[in-house]
Amino acid sequence: MNSVNGRLKRLFTASILAGFMMLPSCAGRVAYDAAVSEWGAFMHDDARTNTAPHDISVPMRLKWQRDLSTLSDALEAGRPQVYASPVISGHTIFAGSKKGRFYSMDIESGDVNWTYDAGSPIEAPASAGEKLVCFGTVEGELKCLDRTNGKEALSFKARSEVLSSPVITDKDVFFSTADRRLYAVSIDTGEKLWAYVRTSYQTIAPRIIGSPAYADGRLYHLFPDGYLVSIDAATGKEVWAKKTTIDFKSHGIIRRTPLVTSRGVFMIDGANSIVSFNKANGEIADTFRFAKAYDFLAIENGLVLAGPEEISFFELPSGKKRWSLKPEGVVASLTATDNVLFAFLNYKKPFLGIEHLSEARARLYAIGIKDGQPLWQRTFDETISSYGASTGRYLAVMNDAGVLQLFEPE
Repeated sequence: MNSVNGRLKRLFTASILAGFMMLPSCAGRVAYDAAVSEWGAFMHDDARTNTAPHDISVPMRLKWQRDLSTLSDALEAGRPQVYASPVISGHTIFAGSKKGRFYSMDIESGDVNWTYDAGSPIEAPASAGEKLVCFGTVEGELKCLDRTNGKEALSFKARSEVLSSPVITDKDVFFSTADRRLYAVSIDTGEKLWAYVRTSYQTIAPRIIGSPAYADGRLYHLFPDGYLVSIDAATGKEVWAKKTTIDFKSHGIIRRTPLVTSRGVFMIDGANSIVSFNKANGEIADTFRFAKAYDFLAIENGLVLAGPEEISFFELPSGKKRWSLKPEGVVASLTATDNVLFAFLNYKKPFLGIEHLSEARARLYAIGIKDGQPLWQRTFDETISSYGASTGRYLAVMNDAGVLQLFEPE
């Protein structure tokens, strides 16, 4: 892990560097296209596909960066400083911070449009709707703000911390809390419509960082007792529940958010295999034991798996491996567009060749999805545990020290 002194130095100089890190756009560039600018939910959409339906150009360069951390973050030397993933909607990028402030920023310049003080840390990604942007706090509050000016439009107090990204529909907001509950709240009134409570015999529930997925009127969520549950979004009634894992202590950062496609509901099970469940009844449709998975993407006619040692593409339904790579480090997350897979990996760099003085770093790989060819890479001085957000032109990244960076094509 980087030294506390290094973080303090970064915090001390942040205000000075901010002005110099704003890189102007080159004359003659194509104007920002709002039609392809949506990454308005955690993992792109409510189905949590984590894939944007457009191409993007690489290599990329840093356009701007903004430090959202605090002095107290830098002093917590023994605790990972993990920040929520950013979301992008229109010309705006939204991000929360551990100091409890929520930011709306202009995507072109990085200038702050407005901020909102939530009063407690924000550790889960937001979701941006047509009029509102919603997020949760560790004090159990759901906040929905007017996305144009940051004025509070809705506030709801739950019983436990909110570690999930909300799902926003025309009338409702859905979110889960750490105490095995999933809520539906009316956008119009701010009143609770229903609360699904997952009862179990656990005395201590693990703290899972995962979000519900939504598709065709159903919510799908992995609860701390290891059950993947399908819930009717209109009534809050359980449709089905299936045991997927009993171990939440696996090494590495494991994706705990379901992914929904026309093929079914995909999850990583206790053996780090990918399991596909029938959306209607929860029966297992298929189990993919190609390789141990920490994260994955289900794309057209294939699965991309990221494990402890390699990233691989397997064709479906044959299971044939199309390509694989063994990059340096452990995969933290995957983000994709139609043509590029972005893989964020963390690794340790020995200081002066001394292993026990290693510093934790991150590396971003851009890989051609179709052929697995490395296209571009970049190293970071801090680890990255969150997910990236990509539009037709930009890639947004939040590192574990609370620095938000935006990249554009060179």
